[in-house]
Amino acid sequence: MSVLRRRWGAHPSAWIRKMAEKAAPGSVRKGNQEKGEGRERMDEERKETEGATSVDPEERNKFESMAREWWDVRGPFRPLHAFNPVRTKFVRDATCEHFRKDVVDRTPWTGMQVVDVGCGGGILTESLARLGADVTGIDVSKKHIHVAKLHSRADEVIESKVRFRYASVEQLAREGKKYDLVVCSEVIEHVRNVEEFCSALATITKPNGGIFITTINRAVQSYLLAIVGAEYAARLVPIGTHDWSKFITPQELSILLGDVGMELDKMSGVRYNPIFNVWETTVDPSVNYMAYFRKSQ
Repeated sequence: MSVLRRRWGAHPSAWIRKMAEKAAPGSVRKGNQEKGEGRERMDEERKETEGATSVDPEERNKFESMAREWWDVRGPFRPLHAFNPVRTKFVRDATCEHFRKDVVDRTPWTGMQVVDVGCGGGILTESLARLGADVTGIDVSKKHIHVAKLHSRADEVIESKVRFRYASVEQLAREGKKYDLVVCSEVIEHVRNVEEFCSALATITKPNGGIFITTINRAVQSYLLAIVGAEYAARLVPIGTHDWSKFITPQELSILLGDVGMELDKMSGVRYNPIFNVWETTVDPSVNYMAYFRKSQ
């Protein structure tokens, strides 16, 4: 290997690149120019979310690579599609109890203003809109917002009830936006600055409003099931989707949101059966869990 390094440089790719430059210098220069323009576009996008220190560019890029597959129920988001009915029912029931709405009503959230933070392709956003709320879906990926907008246009009712924005939660906080319900599902485990993120979630929540969060617990069970099992063994999601060190325990989440004026109201564990592609609630929050918080007056 040392002989190869002396001949090719630090890495064999350096030798390949030199040969390519000799063969087609114009094409290499063009490729470099395109890469430079791509970097400029990325820098412009970063400026648009400037001030959102909770945004992790690596996490954003990771999910952008799967943007076209958001609505493929057999693709990498298959478990998320299966999870959607369970999380929708939990937040519907908790919110109806909180705001004294009739849970048997087909559209109990009529008149409510809701924001779906980190909406991705709009899977949960559309379900919340079907409950009657006016829903704003935000994401720090333009690709995700594009996918969400396109899919919502297939249903006139949904299109009339949702609005998708390329924005961070910190941006909404700076704009002074306020919502009855702030939804953050499968997002908080991907942010960089959790304290700032939670503070922004509380800031955009109206007095007596609510915050709904689903995430993954940082426990031995979650490492074995959510990472070793789901990513490496069963390949339910792409390898590298999650970083175990970023998982948050229920106790930590309660403290983080408690420090910014939110009080835990309800919590439930959830578990996934990959054989039948079914989620169900459980009293055990050691892997996945859902939580609903209320804000004081």
